[in-house]
Amino acid sequence: MDPNRPAILLNFSGHDGSYQVVMLVELDGRFIQFRTIGYAKCPSDHPNLAAVLRVLGEMDYRLRLTKFGWDPADGEVVGYVDLWLEDATLTQKQFGAMLRALLPAIDMGRARITKTMETGVDPDGTTGRGGGAGTPVVSAPPNPIVV
Repeated sequence: MDPNRPAILLNFSGHDGSYQVVMLVELDGRFIQFRTIGYAKCPSDHPNLAAVLRVLGEMDYRLRLTKFGWDPADGEVVGYVDLWLEDATLTQKQFGAMLRALLPAIDMGRARITKTMETGVDPDGTTGRGGGAGTPVVSAPPNPIVV
């Protein structure tokens, strides 16, 4: 992290671990992001990468404010919340809402992501074909687009 960037480092403990979250202020204060540091790593050559990416995508689809991302350059998995302020200032209510969205999501998501990384199986069974808890997350052939 660039020491010249405006940022605040926060430490939290949850049910499934301890987390570091950085609050970044960018674009002259118009953009705020809360982002995890050291949350998880899944290198691009990991045998269960496809399963992990499907789990991250499914979590992104279900969560309204918190999103998860994967950096192919170093395998970093992050949870984050973004807020565009544009012509306003960050309020205490917005600050609290961002943390109330992020912290439970990263805490509840950690075990699911870790287990999928270890086994290639989504323990929640909500992704992949067939569904059901413990269903392996398998690749499906692409559906042709008919125009």
